[in-house]
Amino acid sequence: METTLNELRSLFGRGALKNEEHIRTCVVCRILQELGWNIWNPEEVDLEFACAPDEDSTKVDVALRCTPLKPDVFIETKAYGQIRSRLPDIEHQLRDYNRNNTAMFSIITDGAEWRFYYSQTGGEFSEKCFKVLNILREPVEDVQMNFKALLQKAEVQNGNAERLAIAYLRLTRKQRLMEDLLLEARRKAMETPFPPLPQALAHLVTERGVEVSTDEAATFISDFQKRRPSAPVTPQPPSPDAPRKEVGSRPPTDSKARQLDATNPGDLRFTRVLEGRIGSEEADSWSALVRAGLRMALSKGFSFQDLEQRLTVNMMPKPYNQRGYRWHPDLQLSIQGFTAKMAAGNLYRLAKLMNAELYIRFCWTDEPEAAHPGEEGVIHWSP
Repeated sequence: METTLNELRSLFGRGALKNEEHIRTCVVCRILQELGWNIWNPEEVDLEFACAPDEDSTKVDVALRCTPLKPDVFIETKAYGQIRSRLPDIEHQLRDYNRNNTAMFSIITDGAEWRFYYSQTGGEFSEKCFKVLNILREPVEDVQMNFKALLQKAEVQNGNAERLAIAYLRLTRKQRLMEDLLLEARRKAMETPFPPLPQALAHLVTERGVEVSTDEAATFISDFQKRRPSAPVTPQPPSPDAPRKEVGSRPPTDSKARQLDATNPGDLRFTRVLEGRIGSEEADSWSALVRAGLRMALSKGFSFQDLEQRLTVNMMPKPYNQRGYRWHPDLQLSIQGFTAKMAAGNLYRLAKLMNAELYIRFCWTDEPEAAHPGEEGVIHWSP
């Protein structure tokens, strides 16, 4: 899904998405397909769904149904940039859609901004909004995880998405404000004079008229990381001969894979990551794993200076795209390219720094120069 989101960002950047139909077809349906919805089956993804056919001719742009019996999600699409000035009217429109056929979720989107409403709760419709995502401004990994947690078909079907929505709505005004400003606080923490993340967040919230101490902000950041939705994985049916994996168990160790020392894994040239995790963050390449570790460390309050002192990865807290550096807006860091061995060493340092488990399963390619062509290796470290 990361590739799709990056391609959509590029389309928005080029101004290719010019009207409401572009948003519904090229953005919404494409994302829905990534999330497991069969966009070719009108019983599942119903375009121009008549909410009350016996009363009037109003139709919602997209209705999602896990079963043909009732709608689970209504999605109202608008042209890019056409939400904010008309938001009260659009919310009123969605409220009316839910009069006879109440969907669990209602969503307003212009393709970039996605506003999620839990239709089943009481109060004014505007108060039912529990989550706002923006695929242009927020880190791609965060957008991906939130989409999968809230809108993936399996998560809607099994009730997990609804439970998460209810949990979001229970947040206090102070907590919601801290969540809304967390991304901005991360940016502040990466700029001169490099304040610690909790301090930056507390300052931004206080500027909005709500008093928050640095300790409160630090506690919120820690709690936010724990309840941050992880990207759900659709389970595959186990093979009859496969051993049962206990809930909460450590990653299985493949007896055929080489077990490597995290402090000195050896020659990792010509390797490809098959499965990787640091703490709760997952990724499937060396570079993505390092970025995941950095993102996790920043969310826990470590400053740029903290990371710079402890890691051997070359980083700059500003946009820079020369000498092998690449700017990552989600981290507010420019990072220079590195080898697989450097990645492994820095992942070990990050894991120790955060007291987080590290698990990497990888393989050597068939290149003659590879240390163990065609074999698998595992790096596993836990506190």
